[in-house]
Amino acid sequence: MHHPTHCKQIAHEISVRSKNHRERFLSLSHEDRAEVLLCLSKKSSVSLLSELSEADLTDILEHLDPDQAADIGQLLPRNKQKKIVESLTESIRSQVAFLSEFDPHTAAGIMSLDYIQVDERDTIEDAGKQLKNH
Repeated sequence: MHHPTHCKQIAHEISVRSKNHRERFLSLSHEDRAEVLLCLSKKSSVSLLSELSEADLTDILEHLDPDQAADIGQLLPRNKQKKIVESLTESIRSQVAFLSEFDPHTAAGIMSLDYIQVDERDTIEDAGKQLKNH
């Protein structure tokens, strides 16, 4: 998908709660489901998430960055969120679990684990190279 207008168009179709909005969403590729979910309003996301199976939710979160997966996971009821996080692959589970511990309305709740680390002796050029390679 990767085109914001197309993503927003599909998100709009789903958010107006057409008769087949769930089926329309599930007809998308795994990557597109994740992208469209991020385009939906919080209210529409919560509504759609409540209609999806745990397997579908797990699959969607697996296709997001850990910080985005944690944000989406926090829209779920706590017990369902815990089950979904436990079913994620190890590569993403620990990061999502860690990020989910924080209140989403705090600085810690919006942090990302996607960063670079530079040494105090590194130059700006060194840091720029690291950032470019990241």
